[in-house]
Amino acid sequence: PLVAGILVLVVAVAAAAFVLLGGDDAKAVTIPPVKGQTATQAETTLRALRLEVDVRQATDPDVAQGIVIDTDPAAGEQAHEGDSVILRVSSGPGDVAVPNVVGQGESAATAALRAEDFDVNVEREASGTVDEGLVISQRPGGGTQAQKGSEVTIVVSTGPEQVTVPSLRGLDQASAEQRI
Repeated sequence: PLVAGILVLVVAVAAAAFVLLGGDDAKAVTIPPVKGQTATQAETTLRALRLEVDVRQATDPDVAQGIVIDTDPAAGEQAHEGDSVILRVSSGPGDVAVPNVVGQGESAATAALRAEDFDVNVEREASGTVDEGLVISQRPGGGTQAQKGSEVTIVVSTGPEQVTVPSLRGLDQASAEQRI
């Protein structure tokens, strides 16, 4: 029994040493720089080095959707064939709450929206209830989530609708009432 126990222990130590000292023939590779490439290009490059690729989406306001942000391990670091590399790919700038600008002046509303990185589209509409120059409505509405850089449309009042009144000069009252 003592000899069998020692033999099992020696085999276990030998197996552990083999695994820990790199007896698996996996070649060392340097992680290439793939930042700024499309996810497909980067994945192809990494797989050609016989690396496993774990694609993860991340929001990034400065990197376009579908473009590689970085890798883990980072470019220039060593890995072995078969190792897993995390490829972080931009899902775009992410969503933010749209400020509520209804009732504000056009310039203040535009400034508030641009401060949150929204593009602003201005439409004009007559209103008998909202003063000229103030925002009547917006799309998407204030408080909703929208992607940074997306468009928000504001509708700005031009004041009450102007109507053309026909000339009534020289008409008697009954004729004038009929024309109006």
